[in-house]
Amino acid sequence: MGSLDSDTKKPWIQTPCIASAPLSRIAGCNIFLKLENHQPSGSFKSRGVGNLMFRAAAAAPGAD
Repeated sequence: MGSLDSDTKKPWIQTPCIASAPLSRIAGCNIFLKLENHQPSGSFKSRGVGNLMFRAAAAAPGAD
């Protein structure tokens, strides 16, 4: 997806990644969970859609 300029306000936040002891025991390896439900929208989709919208706006005629 690429990255956005650091000056651009993004409609998502960085979310934590935590270890899951129960899943790690079952799988026999370290399992980590990315908690995208902590996004303001409660969904992982906000990053992808937000990035798509920013790119479309930047590519629009007169967006300079």
